[in-house]
Amino acid sequence: MSSTESGHHAQIYTAISLALALPVLLWPLAWLSGNWLETGAEIQRRWLAAAVCLLMAAVVADSILSGMRNNREILSGTTWIIFTSLIAGLAFRTPFGLSLIASLFGLHALRSGVTIWKGKQQWWLWPAWVRDTGTALILFGWLAFFGYV
Repeated sequence: MSSTESGHHAQIYTAISLALALPVLLWPLAWLSGNWLETGAEIQRRWLAAAVCLLMAAVVADSILSGMRNNREILSGTTWIIFTSLIAGLAFRTPFGLSLIASLFGLHALRSGVTIWKGKQQWWLWPAWVRDTGTALILFGWLAFFGYV
């Protein structure tokens, strides 16, 4: 793949990641502005649902982009997707669900971060690492602001 194609793919990947991340990162602003008619619990569940959608999209996309080339990589990627799905389902049943999802974003950031640290250069690694690290930090920041952590 040429560097022009890689750059184009990185821009598309970044734009999609940002579009999925905006509701997760900015949802509390609407809550603070008083533009919600529902109770705070409904807002938290919707915020959690948006965060889970972003996390699952990130995990699946990154698993595909990592290029599962052999049985071990296929098993590893599939296991990571299943593990994340199970924990995301658990997050809906616990009072600390958003903290759990924020932690999973931090853990998922390690997936691309370790690959970057090893010196492997793939066009999607930096955007994935920034998305996941930024989302984890911002989610924890909002949770701290609201007094949930």
